[in-house]
Amino acid sequence: MKKRVIFMFSAVIAASLMLSFCAPATTTDPGTTNPPATDFGPKFTVFVSAAGSDANFGTNKNAPVRSISNAIATASALGFTNIYIAAGTYTPGNGINSAPYGVEIAVNNIHLIGGWNETYTAISGYSTFDGNGQNYNHSLYIHDVKNILLSSIAFQNSTNDGSFPLINITKVYGLNIINCLYTNNISPYNDIIDMFYNTNVVLDHINIIGNTSQSFILSISGSSNFVILSSMVYYNNTDPGLPLITFASSPYTRALVISNNIFGGKPGFSDAIAVLSWVSNHIFVNNSFVSGSLGYLYRYRTISTNDINAVNDTAYTKATISSGNKITNF
Repeated sequence: MKKRVIFMFSAVIAASLMLSFCAPATTTDPGTTNPPATDFGPKFTVFVSAAGSDANFGTNKNAPVRSISNAIATASALGFTNIYIAAGTYTPGNGINSAPYGVEIAVNNIHLIGGWNETYTAISGYSTFDGNGQNYNHSLYIHDVKNILLSSIAFQNSTNDGSFPLINITKVYGLNIINCLYTNNISPYNDIIDMFYNTNVVLDHINIIGNTSQSFILSISGSSNFVILSSMVYYNNTDPGLPLITFASSPYTRALVISNNIFGGKPGFSDAIAVLSWVSNHIFVNNSFVSGSLGYLYRYRTISTNDINAVNDTAYTKATISSGNKITNF
C-alpha cells in the first residue's frame, strides 16, 4: 500500500510539472524580487566584477568583490541570497578558484546571477567562468545544500584527470539552472556533468555544446521532480556507443519531465540521446533530434531505436506521456 501511495504521489507531481513546464518558457530576471534599489544597488545583494577587489566588502555596487568564493562567504555570513556577477571573464586566481574546485557552493540559499552590465541595472550576456585549461577535481561543485540558483553563467575551458566528473551537483534540494552555457570542457574517463540525489530541479534554457568526454555528457541518478526544459545538448564528443544523457542504473529517478529540448551528436560519433534505464513516472514530449547526428534516438534499458514513432509510443518509452517528439534539421 505504501509503494502504491508513493507512486500515485509521484504521478501527481509529474503531471503538475508537465502543466507548469512543458510550454516554451520565458526566462525572467531573477533579481526582480529584490527590495527597492538604493544608490549603492539592490539591497541584500553582494556584487562581483572581474574589475573588482577582494579588499572590498561587496555590498556596494560601486565597490564589488572580484572572487566568487568571497562573494558566497559574504552572502552566507550576512544572510543574503543574491550575488550579482557582472558580465566578463573570470579565470583561475582571478575570480574563480585554482583548485580543487573552480566554484564550490556548500551553503544554503545562494543565487549566482550573472551577465549584469557594469551598473547592475540589466542583464546583457553571460558571466564567463573560464578554466583556462585548469585541471580541477570539479570546475563546479554544489553539494548538500538547499535553494540554489545559477543564471546567465558560461562554464568553459576546464578539464580534469578523469578521476571525478568535471561538474558535480549532489544532494541539492531546490535547484534552478537557467540560461547557462557549458562549452569546450574536457573530462576524460568521467562525466562532464554528474547530478546525483537531487530534488526539485529545473534545467531551463541551458546549452551543453562542444564538450569532450569518454564517458557521459550528462548523468542523472537518484533524483526526483526533475525538469529539463527548452535546452540544447549538441555537438559533444563522446566515445562511440555512449549516450549524451544517461539515467544511471540505480537508484531510480522519479517524476521526470523532458520537454522542448534539442538533442544532437557530432557527425561521425555514435552518440545516443538518452538512456532512460531506471526512471519511473517520466514525461518525454516535444523534443527535437538533429537529423543524422545520432547513433540512435532513445534507449530503454537494453533496447535502442532510431524510429521516431517508437519515441512517441509510451509502450516503448515506458513514459507516462511520450508525444510530439520529432526529427529536425539544424
